[in-house]
Amino acid sequence: VWRVALAGSFKESRDAVIVVTDADPSTVEALLKYVYDGTFDAAHAVAMLPLAHRYEMDELVGLCATAICDASITDRNVVDIVSQMNTFLDHAKVSQQWPRLIKRICESPDLRDAAFRSVRARRV
Repeated sequence: VWRVALAGSFKESRDAVIVVTDADPSTVEALLKYVYDGTFDAAHAVAMLPLAHRYEMDELVGLCATAICDASITDRNVVDIVSQMNTFLDHAKVSQQWPRLIKRICESPDLRDAAFRSVRARRV
């Protein structure tokens, strides 16, 4: 995706700049570190997953999804984790990890309770 943007007739190619405004600078830095030297920082996995998906970095999507499932999941972050993974469930590497995530949540009463309590009641 970056190669096309920088080599094509897009604004990015004229300026030789790709602007990422919807991510924390430390997440963008972690993404660039992965691009340039292959170093993956699992601490940024949840925030980096949307960028990896957007820029069609399949290997990084897989690393993020695996790291998310391996990470410490608490009642405070379970909703964000499920939401992020669910958003990209159409990606094969995310869908491969989805059953692991669901299993971890279902095996923990605290995580299961926090996840279910986040669902808002529908008004009839």
